[in-house]
Amino acid sequence: MRKLCLYLYASTLLTTCAYQPEDAGLCRLSCSKAVIGSNDLSMAIKLQSSSSTIVCPVAKANADSTPVVAQFLVAEQFYSDSGKTKVEQTRPVPNISFEPIVNGPRSTSARNVINAGANPDVPGEYDNVRYIGIPTPRDNWCSDSCGIATIEVTPLCPPAGQTSQVSIQVHSGALYSDTVTFDIKTEEAAAAAAVK
Repeated sequence: MRKLCLYLYASTLLTTCAYQPEDAGLCRLSCSKAVIGSNDLSMAIKLQSSSSTIVCPVAKANADSTPVVAQFLVAEQFYSDSGKTKVEQTRPVPNISFEPIVNGPRSTSARNVINAGANPDVPGEYDNVRYIGIPTPRDNWCSDSCGIATIEVTPLCPPAGQTSQVSIQVHSGALYSDTVTFDIKTEEAAAAAAVK
């Protein structure tokens, strides 16, 4: 009986998905059967990216900047007994669909196109305006097999000497992540901030 318990425990450890696998290629993305996240207390969307600053060259004022990527961990929280104390742990949850919430000036050229490719003689129709600046295809708006939800956004560089911000948040049903903010500055604004 003890051998059976050890075998079951070992097989469970080997088959569970880790947040950071040894080979990043093990985190597969397949959103065909994605579902909306449960709003019970044990599930959460945790921000994995940190805020950063992008400096645009003078020539790119009012043009597309370098794309930014935000990642979120969709996980189930649970407690395990570790002797006398309970330890909070998380388990990644794959195939949870999400919708991005992006605020700030974004590229109008990086847009999701719907109906593209269905009929080569008919051009694709642009998706809702709230998704401008998001080149990540809608078919990829779910957590991968390691529970990671990834969204790419192309901010717009501000006019010369100015700064702007782009914030990214995702939600799945009633589950909302924290927001990550990216500062977008032109070289002049970055230089002026460094002098202060």
